Amino acid sequence: MIEARTGRWSWARLMSHAQRDLLLFSVAMALLSAGRIAFILIFHRHLGPQADVGSFASVLVNGMRFDARIAVMLVAPTLVISLTAARWEPGRWLACLRLGIATAFVAITLLLTAIDIGFFAEYDDQFNHFVLGAVYDDFGAVVKTVWAEHQVVLALAGWLVLSALAWWGLRRLLGSRLWPSERFAAWPTPVKVGASLALLALMVIAARGSVWKRPVQRKDIAVSTDEFLNKVVLNPYKALQYAIEDHLSLQHIAGISRFLPDGDVRAAAQRYFDDPRVLDDLDAYCQRSARGAADPPRRIFLVVMESYSAWPLMSRYRSLGLAETMRDLSDRGLGFMRFVSAGSGTMSSLCTILAGVPDADVLTNYQASSRTPFPTSLPAIFNRLGYRTRFFYAGYPSWQNIGPFARDQGFDEVYFGGDMGANWLSGKEWGVDDDRLLAFTAATADVPGPSLNVIMTVSNHPPFGLDVDAMGFPLKRVPDDLAGAWDGSVPLRVLGHFWYADRCLGAFVKTVEARDPSALIAVTGDHYGRKFINARPSLYERTAVPFVLYGPRALRGRSLPSSAAGSHLDMLPTLVELAAPSGFTYHAFGKDLLATGAPGATGLGLGRGIAITADAVVDAANPGICEGSIDDERARGLAARHRDLCALSWWRIMRGSALPPQPTPTLPQP
Repeated sequence: MIEARTGRWSWARLMSHAQRDLLLFSVAMALLSAGRIAFILIFHRHLGPQADVGSFASVLVNGMRFDARIAVMLVAPTLVISLTAARWEPGRWLACLRLGIATAFVAITLLLTAIDIGFFAEYDDQFNHFVLGAVYDDFGAVVKTVWAEHQVVLALAGWLVLSALAWWGLRRLLGSRLWPSERFAAWPTPVKVGASLALLALMVIAARGSVWKRPVQRKDIAVSTDEFLNKVVLNPYKALQYAIEDHLSLQHIAGISRFLPDGDVRAAAQRYFDDPRVLDDLDAYCQRSARGAADPPRRIFLVVMESYSAWPLMSRYRSLGLAETMRDLSDRGLGFMRFVSAGSGTMSSLCTILAGVPDADVLTNYQASSRTPFPTSLPAIFNRLGYRTRFFYAGYPSWQNIGPFARDQGFDEVYFGGDMGANWLSGKEWGVDDDRLLAFTAATADVPGPSLNVIMTVSNHPPFGLDVDAMGFPLKRVPDDLAGAWDGSVPLRVLGHFWYADRCLGAFVKTVEARDPSALIAVTGDHYGRKFINARPSLYERTAVPFVLYGPRALRGRSLPSSAAGSHLDMLPTLVELAAPSGFTYHAFGKDLLATGAPGATGLGLGRGIAITADAVVDAANPGICEGSIDDERARGLAARHRDLCALSWWRIMRGSALPPQPTPTLPQP
C-alpha cells in the first residue's frame, strides 16, 4: 500500500508516486534495449567484419535515445496524475492504471518485436514503407502466406503466456515497497528542489532523446560502419512511425492528374519525345543509340557538390572569390551555366542523377519500383559498358534511404561517412568534411580498370560549423564593387563554406589528373543554394547550378553549343555519349548536351519547377514569372512541356513502363 501524508500539500506524497513512474520508465527502457539485443543475436550472421565492441556500444547507446522518447510517452499519463498527488491522494486506482499501461506496453512490444523480426527476415530491414503495402495488396493472400510460413497459433499462444507472466511480474514489481513518503519528507529543502529539477530534466531529455540543442532525428540512426547494426538502432515503435510517415507523405501526392489533367500518357510521350509512333511501352520512347565516342575515358568522376549554385561563377560576383576552381575548370573545359537542378533538395536531385528519372514529387527513393534499376539508371548503363561503378557519400546510408537506393540502382560499390571515419560522437551530423571525402574517393578509385565514380559532398550545408578563417578563407569584408548589393543577411563565414568546398574540389582534381591525365571529371551542384548576398536574387540566381566537364583527352574536338542549356536529366546521355561505342543502346529522358545538328537539340533544360533556355528562365508552375527574352506564348509552351515530363516520370515510377491502352474510338450511330 502506498503511504501518504495527511497534509493537504505534500511534496513527499508526490514523490512516493513519481518513483513508481520512474520504475516503469526504467522497465520500458530495459525492454526496448532487450529487443534490440535480441535482434542482434537472432540476425548475428548479418554482422560485417567491421563490427566491433565500439560499434555495439554506439548502437545500444544511440538506440536508447529513441527508446527514451517512447518510454516518456508511456509514463506521461500516470506521471501527470502523480504530480497532482502533491495536493490530493489519488488512491489505489492510480496503481491499477499504471499496472494496466505497463502490461499493455509489454504485451504490445513483444508482439510488435516478433512481427518486426519476421519483417526483417523478409525485407532485410525493420518496418519501413513496405509494411503498409498490405493495405493495397491482396490482404487475404498476405494472411495466408504468413499462416503458411509461420507457426502462428504457437506464436500467439507463447505471446499470451508471456503477457500473463508480464502482468504477474509487473504487479509484484510496481506494487513493491519502495521509499515511503516519510523518507522523502525528511529531505532538506535544497535536496527536494534538486530532486524536482532532476526529475524535470530527465523527462525533458527523454522526450527529446538528446541533451544537445536539437532532438534526436531519423538521420541519427546511422552510427556504425556496419550496415546491419545501423538497421537495429530504432525500436519497432519508431520504425513503424517512420514507415507510416513515409506512407502518408506519398499519399498526399495528387497523382498524374496534377500534371496531365486528361491522363493521356501516350500523347504526352509523343509530344515530349517528338515521336509520332504509337508505342505501348514508355521505355521504348526513351531508347537511344550512341553515336560512338572517339576516345572513351577509362575513369569518370561525377562530383555532385552540396548547395553549389551558379551565381558565384557570374562575372558580377567574381570579386568574392568563392568559385575559382570551378571557374578554372569551366575555362579549360566545357562549362554549362544555363543549367538547373532536377530537384530542390539533395535527394530529389540524386534520384534523377542516379536513376535517370525526372523528379515528379513522389519520393522516388522510397518507391517499390526503385528496388531494381530503372532502364535509365546511370550505374546500370555504365555497368553494361564495362565500368566499375562506385558511389561515395560523406554522410550516412540511413539518410533518405540513400544506401539501399544506391545499391538497388546498380552501384557495384558504395561508401559512406562511416567508411571514412565519421561517427555520431564527432559532432559532424552530416558526415565527414569534403577534404576527407574527396581524398578517400581519389584513393579508392586509384585501381586498374574503367570506373564511374559518383561523389556527393556535404560541407556547404548548415550548420556551417567549419572554421574557414583558420583554413585560409581570404574574404574579410565585402568587396567594394558589391557593397551596394550586400545587405548583411548572410555572414561571410557562411559563404566561406562555398569557398572551402570549391577549394577541396581543386585539390581533388589535381590529384586525379596527376594519377590519370585521361580522366573525365564532371561537376555540378545538387541544387541551388539558399544563401545569397542579399534577399533579392534573380530567378536565375536562385535556381541555376553549374555543370562543368573537364578532361582534355575525352573532350578533344568537343565544343560548347551556342544555345546550350540543360538540367541534371541531361547529364546521363551526355556522359554515355562520351563513353559508349557506336550503336550502344541505352535509355534516357534527357538529351546529349554536346549534340549538334538538330535544331534546338541542346536549347532547353527542365528541372524542379523551372525551364531554362539560353536566353530565358521560366517558372514552370507559374509561367508568368520569367526572365529574359521570351514571350507569354513561349513561356506557356515551356511550362506545358515541363508538365508532360513530370507526368511521364510519375507514370514510370508509380505505374511502370506499360502505357494504358488507347481508348476505342466511338463509331457514329447510323
